Amino acid sequence: MEHADVAVVGAGRAGTGVGLALAEAGMDVRFITRRPVPMVGTVRAIRIGAREGPRGRAVFVLAVPDQRIPEVLAELVTAGHVNEESVVGHLSGAVPAGTLSAATRLAGRFSAHPLYSFPPPSPPRRMPAGTTVMVDGDTAGAACATIAFRRAGALVAPIEPGAKPLYHAAAVVTANLPAVLILAAADLFKECGVPDPLASAARLLGSVATNLANAPGASTVTGPFVRGDVETIARNISALDARDPDTATLYRLLGARLVDRLRVNRVVSEAAWKAIRETVK
Repeated sequence: MEHADVAVVGAGRAGTGVGLALAEAGMDVRFITRRPVPMVGTVRAIRIGAREGPRGRAVFVLAVPDQRIPEVLAELVTAGHVNEESVVGHLSGAVPAGTLSAATRLAGRFSAHPLYSFPPPSPPRRMPAGTTVMVDGDTAGAACATIAFRRAGALVAPIEPGAKPLYHAAAVVTANLPAVLILAAADLFKECGVPDPLASAARLLGSVATNLANAPGASTVTGPFVRGDVETIARNISALDARDPDTATLYRLLGARLVDRLRVNRVVSEAAWKAIRETVK
């Protein structure tokens, strides 16, 4: 199946990024989408059921919401695109390849989840090379997905189906929950006169992520918790208590987790850890 046609079903954020990456890697890719557009970037788009759409011996990547995966697979079968020669996968990080109905005979099943926060699909942008993609599935499906995503420059690794809920929770902690911190910080920055506060907060968090990616380890983190600066931490909490108690609670909870990690990694002394823990309680 390595050289089969590829149909990416759905041209939202993930579908667009994955489809364009596979196309740039030299695969014959088409989008199947409900939107009446002839092209997604440089890749042709067709409607489901179109005569010129891939059929049978092809790889179908379902880039649709988790709850719609069974429905969309059934539509592809009914429209004559998918049959027992097809390899079908989806991009969900939360559910395994087994979501694809066992009642439908397929040549292979897989799930392939990119650890990447895709931007809005307009303008169309490919998934960056080097993106980690976690794959599960049967032997044929997982092998097909691994070959395709590696050709697109991804770092591919297997994941056990039973690990996906915990894995996806970790992805949400990383990709979704920091938005709470960015939005809260932006409100406070605005009050303090920081220009373009939301973008400034986002860039600041992005710089932390970049630093950790380039130099992994707790010692890369900066700020008062690393320095053991109890006085600054206390002033931060006092200011937040007066202006934004909910963010003050986040500061305390996350600060406690951070300093615990810094202690384990011997970035802060035992005395500094105790003093900070007492301050944030």
